[in-house]
Amino acid sequence: MKRWLLYTIVILMIMQYPLLAQGIQVKTVPILACDQFAAPPSFRDDMGGVALALRDAHNDIWSNPALFMDLKSHLILAPRMNHWNHDRETSWSYYSNNPYTYLEETSFSNHLLSLPAGMALKGERLYGAGLITAQSVGAENTNKANFEASNYVVSLRGGALLPAANVAVGLGFDAAHIHGVDGVYLLYPDATKLTQRGWARSLQAGMAGWRKNGDLWQASLAYHKYHMLQTALAVENRDENEGWYGTASYTRAFSRNLNVALAVAYEWKYHPKIPDYPLAGIPRDPGNTRGLNIGLGCSWRDDKTLAGFDIIYEPIDVKTWADAAADEKLWDDRVIRKGDVTVRNDYQFHNLILRGGAQIQPLHWLSLRTGSQVRFYRYDYYQNDYIQQLESRGKPQRAWTEFTWTGGASVHLKRLEISYSLRLLMGTGILERQWLWRWMMMEDFANADFIIPPTVQLNVTPVTYYTQVINFKYSL
Repeated sequence: MKRWLLYTIVILMIMQYPLLAQGIQVKTVPILACDQFAAPPSFRDDMGGVALALRDAHNDIWSNPALFMDLKSHLILAPRMNHWNHDRETSWSYYSNNPYTYLEETSFSNHLLSLPAGMALKGERLYGAGLITAQSVGAENTNKANFEASNYVVSLRGGALLPAANVAVGLGFDAAHIHGVDGVYLLYPDATKLTQRGWARSLQAGMAGWRKNGDLWQASLAYHKYHMLQTALAVENRDENEGWYGTASYTRAFSRNLNVALAVAYEWKYHPKIPDYPLAGIPRDPGNTRGLNIGLGCSWRDDKTLAGFDIIYEPIDVKTWADAAADEKLWDDRVIRKGDVTVRNDYQFHNLILRGGAQIQPLHWLSLRTGSQVRFYRYDYYQNDYIQQLESRGKPQRAWTEFTWTGGASVHLKRLEISYSLRLLMGTGILERQWLWRWMMMEDFANADFIIPPTVQLNVTPVTYYTQVINFKYSL
């Protein structure tokens, strides 16, 4: 390819503004949600998501723009469909003068259709890549108005190789125009109308290097910013955060077949505004999050077989608080000044992630893959109420387990590779109807303070989440 084109791509990369970075997810309830903006596909997705000691030459640039040493120029088109549905029949019997039965039939469904298209061009020392994703989010519920929204994401990557030092460097930029975040409408269980609008940006820099014995090291740092406005009738919520996300890993090549990797990721995030969702109306902004991932992975490869396993420990500390909006004299003659902390919340997470998978190649043109992932969520919640002078521990949903099964196949032609991927996520779901009355009260008294006690147990109806991807990759 022409050198001027590569230089132009890299210069444009440097001139861009911050992008969407990957990060450490924080969840306090097992609500259905997916990796909505993870548009670039990878064969590792079919192996349970194993990634620490298992490289993907075409996908790694989207997590660290410096990991392009084995990248080849290509075009990509990868339509993805995430969907779930749930049918429920509920009856109530009342006994007064005359008994009768009330029967309700409810149908829920959701779809998230993403269409990413892009290309990567690589020369001897430089590369550039771009991906544009159009996305449609929709939900249907027989009890309320349907939800439809569209999102658009642009991703750019570029980098340079420094062969004298066996080092590569790269930059990444992502920008998203968002009108719908998957799973948010489930946090407004009985809202008749929900609108979302916002944006996200992220800027990323990465470095990677290799040693003569085959060992690989890499590090990346990203700054990200997110702003969303959620509106449902008289209730308006803002969701804002910004922060830094860094990763580092070292992969040791113990033999031609065996690799072992140690990886660390750290994220610091500031939340100037956190939505007051109806299901957990706890005063909780502003706040900050500190999350850590410590992972150990291994992979085995021979001529016909590829296998891998990851274990990741994820401690997360989230602290949020509420400030007094004005001076206020309390019932015991104490005075709370404007800006004083009135309520402080502390979430302590200790999550664990296990994932493993394998690939076999029975024919030179066919690859088959399968794998699974188990995520154990556990957290404790502490609250200090400085107005009531109370300290409490709440467990709205203290622990749950999410299980994912994955499978896929690829057909390798001369220049074209066609892949199909299927993922089933279990262990998450939708809130049961007992929570709907809480949202109705929120709408009726939207201008009043209505705080749901954090000690209430959330009941979630399990629903299986399906993800299907068809990937077309053409080598240039």
